Amino acid sequence: MGKGYYVDEGEVSFFFHMALTFTVPCLLGIFTRYIQFKSLLNNHILVKGQFRDFDKLDKGFSSITYYYNYDGKEFYDNKYIPKRNFVFPKMRKFKNGDELHFIINPKNPKRNLILELYDININV
Repeated sequence: MGKGYYVDEGEVSFFFHMALTFTVPCLLGIFTRYIQFKSLLNNHILVKGQFRDFDKLDKGFSSITYYYNYDGKEFYDNKYIPKRNFVFPKMRKFKNGDELHFIINPKNPKRNLILELYDININV
């Protein structure tokens, strides 16, 4: 027989509990984001807005500033996007004043998605 290795059940239990402690909240977070995204796609309103600014920030992030109008109110927003993100090249092509199209949640108009950044087939 080969050499056996001693496995401390306390250590295995500790690492198992640590894995559960981190995995369950991460999965819940991912599931929540998925539900929010599907809700936005299913219950959306199309609006037009304008690109305002593109800032290069430190630590590998950039910022895009834009605004749109809905229900007589003007909404400004800022999104921080990592430079390695797949939407970054599309974002860099925007010029100040370019028209953008958004889908927003009518119950919470601050929730939005810029259609020009993603390949979503919604007729504008």
